[in-house]
Amino acid sequence: MNIIAGCAIAATLAFIGLVAGVLLGLRKGLIQLESLRTSADELRGQLQHTAAETVALMEPAKQSFLLVHQQLQNVQSLFSAAGQIGETIEQTTETVSRVSSLLSESAAQHIAKAETRNKAKEAMEWAELGMLAWQLWQTKRKHNS
Repeated sequence: MNIIAGCAIAATLAFIGLVAGVLLGLRKGLIQLESLRTSADELRGQLQHTAAETVALMEPAKQSFLLVHQQLQNVQSLFSAAGQIGETIEQTTETVSRVSSLLSESAAQHIAKAETRNKAKEAMEWAELGMLAWQLWQTKRKHNS
């Protein structure tokens, strides 16, 4: 029986060693699990902090986007006004061109009339000179006769 008792003692010691190893392994696992839980808690805290910062930045970003949108609408209005100014300038240019054309035609007509008047005046002057010459010739002829 001594062998059986020795085997029982050996089995008991082996079982105690196995239980001790399992307990040590469980303890190490619990320590690692606690470490993971602590890390997870820290990450959760950092995530909550980051989320709070993100939420805090969302409102200024929203305001910035609204301001940019408003500025783009203002720029669109400015470009629309510039287009209208361009159309007005084009219409004014066309009007000035027509007025200039009319003035040019009128000036050409006045110049032509002035040339005709000058020719008529010159013809009258020649006629007057011819009349004076004829009167002088008549006077001399009467004087000589």
